[in-house]
Amino acid sequence: MQLTYVITRASSRCQGWASYLVSQGISRLARKDRSIWYVTDTSNVASQKLAEKSGFELVGKAAPRSSSFQRVKLAQDSGREGME
Repeated sequence: MQLTYVITRASSRCQGWASYLVSQGISRLARKDRSIWYVTDTSNVASQKLAEKSGFELVGKAAPRSSSFQRVKLAQDSGREGME
């Protein structure tokens, strides 16, 4: 399962909403037979920090689909290898 595009209004940032949404997503999607991925642009440092704060670890970078877009995959289950 993949989490991506966690967006909060500028007026609601730094209040814990994004962390709450990601934690709720994880708790609802978590199963022993399922990996949860968090995908973000390589330039989106705030999103990467949110992923790390939520327990995800960097496991690889996907090949760019265009010259201006790359994605970073962070997985909670670091025991699984490869990128899905």
